[in-house]
Amino acid sequence: MADGRRLQQTIVNKAISQCGKASEWQLALELFRGMPDASSVADVISYSASISACARGEQWTSALQLLEDMHQERVEANLITYNAAISACERGGQWLLALELLSKMPVGRLAADVISYGSCISACGHEGQWPVALQLLSEMPARKINPNVITCSACISACEKHGRWQEVLKVLSKMRVVTVRANTITLNSAISVCEKAGQWSRALELLSEMPRAKLSRDTISFNASISACATASEWRIALELLLVGMPAASVASNVISYNAAITACDRAGAWQMAMQLFTEMPMMHVRPDAVSFNSVLSACEAGGCWHLALALLGDMPFVAIEADTISYNSCILTCARSGQWEWGLHLLLQMSDVGLGADVISYTTAMSGCDAASGWETALRLFQLMLAARVEANVFSFNTCISLCATAGQWSLAIQLLSEMASGSIQADELSFNAAINASEKGARWELALLVLSQMAASDIAPDAVSFNACISFCARAGRWPLSLYLLTEMPSLAIQADAFSFSAGLNACAGAGQWSYNAAISACELGGYWELALQLLAEAKHQAEQWRWVLKLLQQMESVHVQADVISYSAGVRACDQGGCWQLLVRFLAELQAASGGNEDLAAFLLRWQEDGVAPMVEIAAAKKWRQTKVHAGFVVSKFCVHGTIFLCLAALRCVGIGSGVGRIVDSCWRQPEFFGWASSQQYRLCCTILKHSRTVVTLRASQSF
Repeated sequence: MADGRRLQQTIVNKAISQCGKASEWQLALELFRGMPDASSVADVISYSASISACARGEQWTSALQLLEDMHQERVEANLITYNAAISACERGGQWLLALELLSKMPVGRLAADVISYGSCISACGHEGQWPVALQLLSEMPARKINPNVITCSACISACEKHGRWQEVLKVLSKMRVVTVRANTITLNSAISVCEKAGQWSRALELLSEMPRAKLSRDTISFNASISACATASEWRIALELLLVGMPAASVASNVISYNAAITACDRAGAWQMAMQLFTEMPMMHVRPDAVSFNSVLSACEAGGCWHLALALLGDMPFVAIEADTISYNSCILTCARSGQWEWGLHLLLQMSDVGLGADVISYTTAMSGCDAASGWETALRLFQLMLAARVEANVFSFNTCISLCATAGQWSLAIQLLSEMASGSIQADELSFNAAINASEKGARWELALLVLSQMAASDIAPDAVSFNACISFCARAGRWPLSLYLLTEMPSLAIQADAFSFSAGLNACAGAGQWSYNAAISACELGGYWELALQLLAEAKHQAEQWRWVLKLLQQMESVHVQADVISYSAGVRACDQGGCWQLLVRFLAELQAASGGNEDLAAFLLRWQEDGVAPMVEIAAAKKWRQTKVHAGFVVSKFCVHGTIFLCLAALRCVGIGSGVGRIVDSCWRQPEFFGWASSQQYRLCCTILKHSRTVVTLRASQSF
């Protein structure tokens, strides 16, 4: 009788197991629950088989209920039972319950094995708990459990889903230490995570490592590597993998391979190669899909091939491929960038005819192609149509309309759109405010431009150099030069670096005013750190007294903050010192200008411009005349080459800054101080030698007999 029951029990257990393997979890539970009626007693095998069936059917609640029933029926669970229950939790996304079961195993005097940890690691990986997965993997050696390729692959997969490429490489390194041989799936996952993280060089290293590890590379390996190159715009390497690497490895390319390579070419601007790959796909028995068409449509934009984009879009229905919103958006963008805004508008309206709903990108792209002179009204109508179609506008669509209105001189509409952004809970950015400032400028509303500038700070949008430059220039043209200087000096307090346009706008503001408040202007520039502007103001000043002291002070400030002087500073300094008669400082400027011109194309051109004016012969005559008048002083004789070099330096600088319309004044500027060639002191002599050392003029100094 007992043998018959055991036989019946064995038969039912096998039946439950077979139902589980066939994913018939309901039938397995039905057989399990019918065991008492068949005079069979459920044992640990019965429970384990039923829990496994529930795990395959992702019925984690039923599996845990069976485990609880075992405890009530005093049936002792074993390792297989717990592993089955953990697997059920894994497939049901219950990573916390899986860890709880793992922690309960020692209570039942059960030692977890590699399967237990593998299921828990997978459960954590599926739910994004990659740190816990890594922790479980690191615990295994301490519990004398050797990780295998399955557990390591599960951990790599957990890290892959969240782009943790560095952790993936660490796991691979640990696998080599514990002599766990990776398989193709493992390395494919590693290549994939490197691709998603933009680590294309790492992906290629892993791909090249596979043959050395005697692992076969498959289509997934190459596709992930090509995609990694596409992310980094490394289109040449992507092509090499597709056209050379895959055939050499006897790996067949597919549509994903070509799509990745086309994307790589598109992102790198190699649109001709993208077109060529697309045309070669049928010859390689690879059928293009929607992604292929969308990728090549995107490449058309880089090449300005709007005719081809329209043709490709029209060909899609003939190859049984439905164009989607991305297809139309790419084509609209190509038309917009090519100046074909009418075609872009036609495509936008056509989308509804083919059953596609235009999105905010569709409308914004079509608006961006509208011509500012005549298409701004069309852009505004499109904007209204977009809102009527219940397509929510974003900052890009508003910025497009504001910029078009600004360019067309429609300043009131631009300001109105900026106000609507705030009322529509859309956060304006720098482009929004800068476009509104530009619109105010076109409308000759300088007060409004300053108001928009102040609203930027109130909206927690930091103004940039473009914002300030526009307002400075606007105030200058409006004759508000004090405001221009004030804005210029405010830029450092906001950590905004002024550029050449900022200084030019400030100078134009002062020059256009017709009157100068030099002391206030120079002091303001000094406090604001704008030494270039201060030098320009100083050079234009009509008051001659003590200007060179201001120049020296500003130059010392430049040196203290390690600011390299340029054409503006040198020319302004030379001009100011010439007007003030400060030859010593003038000599210093000329020497520094000549020395700095060696590595600066602008300064070199600045110095050599005098040669293009054909004044060299006149300078030779003037120099020779001065040479004949030169006497020996302090025991030295200065050759005519020395005189030539000094005059040439002064000529080059003074002519370029507009001083000295004739050669006579230029030469007089050099010889204004009678002691210039008198060598009253060795200090002045060394100063002149410094000039000559940095110049490219041949200098000859010889000692006299009385030295």
